[in-house]
Amino acid sequence: PKYASIGIFILTNDFFYEETSREERYEIYKHIFGRMKKDKNYLRKKKSFSDKGLSFIEIGKKFEKQKNILSNKEIWLMYKDFMLNKYTDWLRRGIAAVECADVFAEEYLPSLVAKEIDEKHRKNLDEILVTLAAFPKLSFMEKERIAFLGIAIAFLKNNQKELSKNLNILAKNYFWTRNTFVNTRRLKAEDYLKEIKNEAKTKTLKDFEKELFSLRTKISRLKKAKSILYKKYGFSPELKLHFYILEQLGAWIDYRKEHMLQANHYINVYCEEIAKRFKQDLWKIKYYLPHEFENLLLYNKKVPTNILKNRRKFSAYVVEKKNPKTWEAKATIFYGNDAKKIFNAIFSKFTKKEIKGQIANAPVKKMTGEVEIILDTYKQKFKPGKILVTTMTRPDFVPLMRQAKAIITDEGGITCHAAIMSRELGIPCIIGTKVATKILKDGEIIELDLKKGLVKKLK
Repeated sequence: PKYASIGIFILTNDFFYEETSREERYEIYKHIFGRMKKDKNYLRKKKSFSDKGLSFIEIGKKFEKQKNILSNKEIWLMYKDFMLNKYTDWLRRGIAAVECADVFAEEYLPSLVAKEIDEKHRKNLDEILVTLAAFPKLSFMEKERIAFLGIAIAFLKNNQKELSKNLNILAKNYFWTRNTFVNTRRLKAEDYLKEIKNEAKTKTLKDFEKELFSLRTKISRLKKAKSILYKKYGFSPELKLHFYILEQLGAWIDYRKEHMLQANHYINVYCEEIAKRFKQDLWKIKYYLPHEFENLLLYNKKVPTNILKNRRKFSAYVVEKKNPKTWEAKATIFYGNDAKKIFNAIFSKFTKKEIKGQIANAPVKKMTGEVEIILDTYKQKFKPGKILVTTMTRPDFVPLMRQAKAIITDEGGITCHAAIMSRELGIPCIIGTKVATKILKDGEIIELDLKKGLVKKLK
């Protein structure tokens, strides 16, 4: 098995849930592990194969330049090539399978490691897991941050010539980093300058230089830490292979996110152009299905507003593979009460009172703080110094994470975005609780036990 046989996707008020079978995801991991035992370059070859499918980015760029002179038919043909051919093909080139890493790392890896270390060292289990699973290269967000910090230092040193030039380069290379699947925002040089000025209100030149040095030396420090742990514990070749696979899958997740955020920019460009041509609200166009784009662009057939409202309010999309050996699949859309029944069938099991997750970073043993639940960074404001609670973090969460006292997420494993960022920022983080956003409320005072991965409400 290489892919899940069924996927359930739930949309409610622009918020998105995705569920696939954890058992099937583990089967995917076992498949990868078996292939890697025979050929350690298996994942590298898969990644190389995936790289060849990135042509959708160039199609998006071409559309953005030519959109004003294209006919409706030409827009449809270009969108079809972008979304239904190239982008979908890229997603099928292994990208969807990397989610298997979290299931293995959360449910199976800790016990495998515990078996190979003395009981007295098991208190270091989380540190071992986090360090050895980390990919020894910088993420795209860390690369952006390094460029940002260099410019911030130039700003504080009043080097105007270097400041202006590098701000434009930064915006050109990373304009897409605050995108989500609902909203996109093209960062400009002045946006980055505003962020620098805001950070400079509470940070000194030394603070920026210290963070820049930390990022630039991160990989050498990580490699050294890995070497020390491997030498200290003498792990078996099989366990080392597990960690190597997690490194590769973690890097692939970052690679996927980088290019999906860029794709989201161009998808939004298509939607804006179509909305303008047919005098439709942008949100309505975003809830069109691909074949409905074709009907709109070629035959001026609009989807009734009540259907689009129902999709936005509460809808569930169930995609079932008809044949595990082909891409043929059946997709069914459910609305209203039917969609809510599916949602409740999945999430009713997460009504327990205990909040327990995996420790992603533990700079302290225990801490307390006030809860702030953020699901949409475009609609909600975060108050600095509170504990950020969310389903999962994305690059658009980074400015909030830098102001947070700690982070708690429903989803994610030791290679996820929240885990990586919390370690870089040096703040406490518990991931994969499943229920934090459903049990906790804004303003509640909670305690994080960073030895056990427990979150407790305080009276």
